[in-house]
Amino acid sequence: MPLKTREGGNFLRNRRKLLGLTIEDVKRDTGLESSDISRLENGRISGPSLDKVITYAAYLGFTPNEIAIAYGLWSPLQNRSKDDERIARISESLARMPAEEQI
Repeated sequence: MPLKTREGGNFLRNRRKLLGLTIEDVKRDTGLESSDISRLENGRISGPSLDKVITYAAYLGFTPNEIAIAYGLWSPLQNRSKDDERIARISESLARMPAEEQI
C-alpha cells in the first residue's frame, strides 16, 4: 500500500501551524533537520523514515493510529456497517472539536 505522503504532510503542517510552532521550533525541540521537516510536510519524501515521522508526530501530540490514518496505512472505517461508519465519523469529528466547544 503506497503512503499518502501529501496527505500525511498536510496533517503534520496543519497541526504545527495550529499550535503556533515554526519549523525552527520543531527543529530545536526534536533534533530533526529543517529540510527533513519541510520535506515531510510537503510530501516530497516518497518513503519517509518511520522514525522521523513518529518523532515529529509525537511532538505534535498525535497517536500512532492518527498517523497511520493520515498516511493511508489504516482506516478506522474498514469492515464496518454503514451505521458503524456514521457513528465513527461523528465520534472522530467530536474528538477533533476543541474541549471548550464540547458539551
